[in-house]
Amino acid sequence: TMQLGTVTNTVSVKSNALQVETQSTQNGVVIEEQKIVSVPLNGRSYIDLLKLQPGVSPYSHSQDSQTSGVGATQVSGDLDNGQQSVNGGRTGSNAFMVNGANAEEGVHNGAAMIPNLDSIAQFRIITNNFDAEYGNYSGGQVNVVTKSGTNQYHGTVFDFLRNTDLDARNYYSPTRGVFIQNQFGGSAGGPIRKNKMFWFADYQGTRQILGQTQSYPVPSNADRTGDLTDQASSLTGTVIGA
Repeated sequence: TMQLGTVTNTVSVKSNALQVETQSTQNGVVIEEQKIVSVPLNGRSYIDLLKLQPGVSPYSHSQDSQTSGVGATQVSGDLDNGQQSVNGGRTGSNAFMVNGANAEEGVHNGAAMIPNLDSIAQFRIITNNFDAEYGNYSGGQVNVVTKSGTNQYHGTVFDFLRNTDLDARNYYSPTRGVFIQNQFGGSAGGPIRKNKMFWFADYQGTRQILGQTQSYPVPSNADRTGDLTDQASSLTGTVIGA
């Protein structure tokens, strides 16, 4: 005969104690692959994610020519070269690395290369109190870690399209300027020798067709004969050759 057992209630209270960092004083954020590919990015550049971190102020490379008189070094197309102000520091004081190796151009100290998003495993930006190993630069330290192959074959394929039908008309233009942008590519990796050696490759292509609508005044019949009396300028009432 089966007997009824007693009812036992157990209440467990757990508390995760705060862990004090005793090995490093660095402050920074690690952005993993899932976050990188989940956030929509116009141009598919991880650099646009840097400005989401505390203490990082957005900056456009188009401002370089206004402040220094020297045009910015463009990495790929019209992508920003990563000059961000970190905690109020100079925009040219940041370090850019790929797999720990220096990847910085020498004109404005921006990023010399922007890896394909599908090839990035994670990246980290250290905003302050960085270790002595990053002593070359006083600003933010950005290090990108790319993927490597595994024992299984994996790959991705992507194609992003933006065209004129999806754009709005410029307020001052009677028509929409042609804008067709296509970004396509993929990545793949696998084993060469299992548990020993692997391979990984990626590719991204960008094709753009850009057009714009502009209006310019053309010389009137009077202007063509040298009569500028119809011009609203300091030449009002002036007839060339008279």
